[in-house]
Amino acid sequence: MVNWHMMRGVRFCMTAVALVVLSAALSAAEAESGLPTPVTTPAATPLVPEGERSFYPGYMHTTPGARIWVQNLHGDLWHYGTTQSVGDGTGMYVWLGPKGKPGFMCSMDTGVVRQEKDGKVTRDDFKEFRGISLWFKGDGSDGTAIFTTDYAGSKRRFRVPLKETRWHKVFMPWEKWQEPVTGPFWFLTFGLERRDDSKANWYIIDRVHLYREEKTEEVTPTPDTDPPGLLDARAFVSGREHITKTLTKLREKRPVRIVVAGDSIAVGAQLWYTARDYTDKETAWTYIFWQVLARRLKEHCGYGSVAAVVRSWDAKAKAWKDREDPRPPGELTVLGVATGGWKAGSGLEHIDEILGEKPDLVVWEYGANDVVYGNLDGYVKATGEAIDRMKAAGIEVVLQTLTPGASITPVHWLGGKSVMARGGEFSKETRRLAREKSCALADMERAFLARGAQFVGDLYADNVHPNHYGHEMLADVLDALLTDRDVRIWKYGPAAEKARRR
Repeated sequence: MVNWHMMRGVRFCMTAVALVVLSAALSAAEAESGLPTPVTTPAATPLVPEGERSFYPGYMHTTPGARIWVQNLHGDLWHYGTTQSVGDGTGMYVWLGPKGKPGFMCSMDTGVVRQEKDGKVTRDDFKEFRGISLWFKGDGSDGTAIFTTDYAGSKRRFRVPLKETRWHKVFMPWEKWQEPVTGPFWFLTFGLERRDDSKANWYIIDRVHLYREEKTEEVTPTPDTDPPGLLDARAFVSGREHITKTLTKLREKRPVRIVVAGDSIAVGAQLWYTARDYTDKETAWTYIFWQVLARRLKEHCGYGSVAAVVRSWDAKAKAWKDREDPRPPGELTVLGVATGGWKAGSGLEHIDEILGEKPDLVVWEYGANDVVYGNLDGYVKATGEAIDRMKAAGIEVVLQTLTPGASITPVHWLGGKSVMARGGEFSKETRRLAREKSCALADMERAFLARGAQFVGDLYADNVHPNHYGHEMLADVLDALLTDRDVRIWKYGPAAEKARRR
């Protein structure tokens, strides 16, 4: 698993230069591959009014007001990026469907700090600023938005009624929170309470800043529209002619064994929040993308039984172990042979474990740890050798491009590149390997970025690991590769529900 404390340095702000470069690269890639054109993204650097400050100014690169939202759920709340804003950016739409369970969600890394050096205070956000300000738009109901300063909702809370349907500015002074805010906090977390759960409730926020004085700037709100989703997942797959044996077996309902070889993403890292009371890990495992895929294949192809098993390396025992013992039988078997923190070289080192399973098909998911801890040459060499070994054993291979980490802020340990930009270099080589070695390709990078870089955080539980919506999108793309179904991606959130009804 990628180290969270190390990744904390990859803040959710963006640089305008990085976004322009990334957008240009994506546009060229789309023209080359015939992919759908992403929805136009709003300004990379929304306005910061005088006397206010965006979170993390000057960290690596100053980018006033820019942000990527990252999902972390407790309850049934959902959020997505929306073009509805106070005029120049991306708003965040918080939504709770009918009968849904209220809770808290979406941590925004703030960096509200008090710093000391040699016994002297060098920075104190609690003296320099009076609190947090934001623009707010409610749904007109009797519900309440709740803002807290940690993941699950601490006693430090500030409540805003949903009654007002017009954009208005809200000021949250430190001393007027339910429990006054007096010290540093990393996260600003969003929640929603309501009395009537017979219909959906929602609110939209924009320009979340620290403020010195209560001044309300003039704004020009954008139209009440949202970007639709529902892109054809088949636009992000290729090379089906290289996996014909597996496709034929699936169509004929013959026994099939599929192995997904990978790292912490394939293990389901950060899906803990989906478990009941955070303890029922087996519930969380069911959200892993290949487990979702296994259930879909069972239903679509008509298999009577399916065995979907997580198999990981036990470092203490120095042995591979199933999370379910004994392993359940199944006409269709899908195995996640994966271990957190591993690079492609680790997969190659343990390739005999994959070969020993005698799979019809292997999905190669490695790469995220190579981006942060490894190098491109090592990834390409290990992946190429692993493909050769698997093909020599008669195994068909699917390569996945990397899911783009939810940040485009350059970081020093990656040579001044962002995780997203550096990951793009690995994905480019993955596409080349797929072409040259006759493998099928599931282009997860382009699928995740198809709606624009500013929206990609909707699919993540942290900077690196997809949330359950991100895992469902991974399953969507593989579903489109392995079946003849018309699968659509970016179908998450109320905007997509509107598009689906049209």
